[in-house]
Amino acid sequence: MMVNIFYLIIFCLIAASLQAVRCNPPVGQPAIDSNFPAPELPTFPLAFSALIEVNIVNKNYTALFKEFYDLKANQGSIERTKDGKTHRSIYDYNLDEKISVDLNAKTCAVHSISGGRGFNFFGNNNSHIESVSQLFRFAKQYNESYMGVVPVRGIR
Repeated sequence: MMVNIFYLIIFCLIAASLQAVRCNPPVGQPAIDSNFPAPELPTFPLAFSALIEVNIVNKNYTALFKEFYDLKANQGSIERTKDGKTHRSIYDYNLDEKISVDLNAKTCAVHSISGGRGFNFFGNNNSHIESVSQLFRFAKQYNESYMGVVPVRGIR
């Protein structure tokens, strides 16, 4: 279940970054107006923070995530609040450390990122945090291409 939530979070971050939803065009309509060249794929920032609310109704799951990412500092943090319980994981790739904090129980534990213990949200390369395009597998090297823009619920 945690892997499914990870992919949902990744999808939400990509959709928020792109500010567009890619869908298949209606039957008989081209996805791209051939009169205009396709725009370049967007680039991701080197640092960002995001607040993500995840609601999976059929799984009776709701959680709030706070994510902080800094490629140059080689650090990231993810905080999850679910059912009134908050856990924070702080990743410092310079020190090969993952600090896991239970904010309710007021306990923490430190593990090496390279030790392979648990899921590493920002990638398993123990020497450097992965770039956002690596994490999302989003770039030309992953064969991503512009598919056009179509209205969704009347919003273009």
